[in-house]
Amino acid sequence: MVYTKSVRDNNFLVGRHVMSQATLDISVEVTDFPELSYDEQQEREHLERLVERAFYEAGKGLRALRDKKLYRSTHTSFENYCRERFGFERRQPYRLIEAAGVIDNIVEMCPSRTHLLLPTLRISSSTIDQTGSF
Repeated sequence: MVYTKSVRDNNFLVGRHVMSQATLDISVEVTDFPELSYDEQQEREHLERLVERAFYEAGKGLRALRDKKLYRSTHTSFENYCRERFGFERRQPYRLIEAAGVIDNIVEMCPSRTHLLLPTLRISSSTIDQTGSF
């Protein structure tokens, strides 16, 4: 829904001259977000965890592709490979690799306390239990 309000000022100053009859229209769009049902909220949280997991898995996969140079049969550089194959800008694959490394380091430093980090990392304990890692 869009609300429009007209404001009229009979006199206003421009430089040293007084002008008259100025009208200013101000439009404000108000968006009403409907509440999610319980089932929708559960589905949203599940899908968000999948996306978060995908970022971690992507970082691990990109690290292996880069370190083993598995792009070399089709591309001369890792950056070109990522741009043409995945549509990534130059820094994106490195950000994903670094993010996966951060998670790996946290788990390695605190293996017995990983459950305390899960709310921060937003990765479920079932994910760790199934794979032995993230």
